[in-house]
Amino acid sequence: MSATRVGGVVSRCITVGPWSTDWLSITPPSASNTITLIVPGNPGVVSYYEQFMIELYEHLNRTSAVWAVSHTCHSKTYPTPNSTVDREVEHKIQFIRSHVPHGSQLRLVGHSIGCQMILQVLDELDNVEAIGVANDSFKIDQCYMLFPTIERMKDSPRGRTLWPVLAYCRWLPPFICSCVSIMPNFVKEKLASVILYDGSGVPLLDSVVESFITNVRPDMVRNMLDLAHNELETVVDLDIDAVSRHKSKLVFYYGSNDHWSPVKYKEDLVEKVPGVVAFVCQKNINHAFVVRQAREMASELAIIIKEVEELQGVLDRDG
Repeated sequence: MSATRVGGVVSRCITVGPWSTDWLSITPPSASNTITLIVPGNPGVVSYYEQFMIELYEHLNRTSAVWAVSHTCHSKTYPTPNSTVDREVEHKIQFIRSHVPHGSQLRLVGHSIGCQMILQVLDELDNVEAIGVANDSFKIDQCYMLFPTIERMKDSPRGRTLWPVLAYCRWLPPFICSCVSIMPNFVKEKLASVILYDGSGVPLLDSVVESFITNVRPDMVRNMLDLAHNELETVVDLDIDAVSRHKSKLVFYYGSNDHWSPVKYKEDLVEKVPGVVAFVCQKNINHAFVVRQAREMASELAIIIKEVEELQGVLDRDG
C-alpha cells in the first residue's frame, strides 16, 4: 500500500521480516544509485522526518534518493510492543537487505538513538561478511550521526530527569494519552504546541502537528517509553572498538546545548578515538530538530555531506 504526499514523498506500509514497517521515500527524476537512508530517533515515527527529507533532497540538488524507515514499535498500522535497540538493529539490516537495490551506494543518516543502531548495523554486517554467510550487493559509503546518543544515556542531564518516569511510572503517560486520543483534533493541535514547547517562538511544522495528532495513541506512547527504557539501560559505555573500526565512514554532529549528548561527550569521543571526525553545531539547532528546525538541519547536513564527499573524492584520486 502506497500514497504520494506533499513534496513527492511516497509513503508505504510494508512488512520487513515479521514486522509492520512505515517507509517514506523521495526518488530523483533521473536515475541515481545513491540512497540517503534516515534511521530515526525515538519516537521512530517517520512522518516526523518528512519535512527534513524534502529539504535534504532539495539541498542535495535532487541527486540522491532520500528514504526513512520507521522502528518496528512505531509503525502506524501494527506497532510491535516491547521493542529493544537490538531488535531495531536486526530490523534495519533486514530492511536494507530486502529493499536496497543491487549496486546501490548507501549513505546512512542517524538521529539520536538511530546513531547507536547504525554503529551496531555496521558491526553486524562486518561480522556476517567475515564468516562468509552474506554477499551484500550494496555499499555503505558514509554515516552521518546527528545528535548521537551512543553512550552514558542514563547519566546525561535528560536521562537523569527521565529515568524515574521510565523506571517506575511508564503506565502514566499511556493512561493520559488514552484520554487525549478521544479529543477533537483542534484540541490535540493545542496540546502539541504545549507539549513540544521550547521557548523559541518558532511555530511547529505542519507535518509535525499532523504526525502528533495521528500518533497520540496509548500503544505508540507505551512503545516509545519501553524503547527509551531499554536505551537507557543498554547504551552505557562508548563502543570505542566499533567507532575505531568504522571511523573512516563516520561523521558525528553534536549539539551545542544537547541534554542527551553534551559537548563533553564529543570531547571524550575525539580523545578516545583519535582521528574521528566530529563537529559541534554552531547554528543553535536543537536535539529534536525535526519539530521546528528541519530546514536548518537539512541545509547544514547537505553542506557537510558535500564537503566530506568532495574530500573523499580528492583522496581517492590521489590514491
